[in-house]
Amino acid sequence: MPSTAVQQLMSGSFGSMMSHPITYAKVLIQIGYEPIPPKPGKNFFGRDVYMLPGLRQYVGHITSVDGFQGLLRGFAPRLMTNTISSLVQEGVTRHFPIEEEAELFDEGQSRSAVDVSISAEVFLKQISRESLARTAGVIVSHPIQVISIRCMAQFVGHETLYSGFFSSFTEVYKENGILGYFAGLVPRLIGELCTLWLARLITHCINNYLLESENMSGRKELKLYTKIMSGFFASVMTYPFTLVSTIMAVNNSGLLAEKCFPPYTGWIDCWQDLSSKGELKRGSSIFLRRVCSPSTFAKFNLQ
Repeated sequence: MPSTAVQQLMSGSFGSMMSHPITYAKVLIQIGYEPIPPKPGKNFFGRDVYMLPGLRQYVGHITSVDGFQGLLRGFAPRLMTNTISSLVQEGVTRHFPIEEEAELFDEGQSRSAVDVSISAEVFLKQISRESLARTAGVIVSHPIQVISIRCMAQFVGHETLYSGFFSSFTEVYKENGILGYFAGLVPRLIGELCTLWLARLITHCINNYLLESENMSGRKELKLYTKIMSGFFASVMTYPFTLVSTIMAVNNSGLLAEKCFPPYTGWIDCWQDLSSKGELKRGSSIFLRRVCSPSTFAKFNLQ
């Protein structure tokens, strides 16, 4: 394994550990688990609203039940998911090399001209290869993704069905058969690919048409910011696929967490139900969480 890959995995592992409490809380919010009643508050415009607990209160509730070590529930399988996905994607990328951009241009063109306007041919080759790599990474790592989500969802009922690694695989097969390992795969895969294409298209268009002038000051920095912001925008737009995938990973799992949402026959059924309730963005914000769903109002008998 190349040293750069090892360094990336190590830094990624540390980042995953530090961010896991946030991911853990978000997963519980996504499946609809709300252990703390909303409190009256005010929104940005000063209007009276009911506010759900934010990240600090949610994490505080988890630690009050399981202690600080409980914040790492599901971290090991999540780390394995990210590691396997990264290794598979890197392997696919190395297996399908793309010719140098300069080879697609005439010899008389300077390298700077190549950097300014990457050809549509190269762009399509790059994004096609990235799509193939992302698809392979998602499919191979998804069974462990299911285990990770179910492990975190156990907090709702304090079960231990998905505690051990090998016993978790057995439990998934016992509850759902082979298909259980791929619960929520389709919406996750669609979301991943839509995020990739949307982010890359936005970045390509801005960098090669709006920021094409070499004399523009701070051009390299602007291109870096463009890539970051494009990825963020794309992830926001495709968030409902992530939400549906998480819920479907818990659906028919045999956990008490299933009581947080109605039983679904498929991911489209789940999407339609969330859409009808206006909850397709549930869990997208973990700070200023306002009660807006009729089902939440009914759950806590709010007026």
